[in-house]
Amino acid sequence: MSTEAYPDWTRRIQVYCVGLPKSGTTSIAGIFGRYRTGHEIQFQDTALAISNLHRGLSSRQQLRDYIAERDRRHFLEMDSCSLSSFYIDILVSEFPDARYVVTIRDAYSWLESMLNMTLNLGSNLPEWVPGFGSHVLGSAFST
Repeated sequence: MSTEAYPDWTRRIQVYCVGLPKSGTTSIAGIFGRYRTGHEIQFQDTALAISNLHRGLSSRQQLRDYIAERDRRHFLEMDSCSLSSFYIDILVSEFPDARYVVTIRDAYSWLESMLNMTLNLGSNLPEWVPGFGSHVLGSAFST
């Protein structure tokens, strides 16, 4: 969805949900379902942009430009994405008047949920996941 196609659009609210994967970002997106809400939009591209920064293949400015373009393209009122924690500084800098929701989950149920998701996916993990997972969970994730 591009704001150019809808020039009369305004944001009634501007909220970013920030939290680890499996911490409640899906639930928050559901709660804000009456607004223009996205959950994990452009997830793979965003994960790749973050991974490229961590591997030294791109700059912080390139990630900032990507995040700004992602925001312009979708013009969400509630953007709920577990990857936001990797660029919260960019969001706060670019959108100082926005509101931020941080999701937190207890360690045991979070780990159980992450392990169940990983086990359910098994060998069906997309190629980019192990490399990105090592940034989130440490290098042991990619082995």
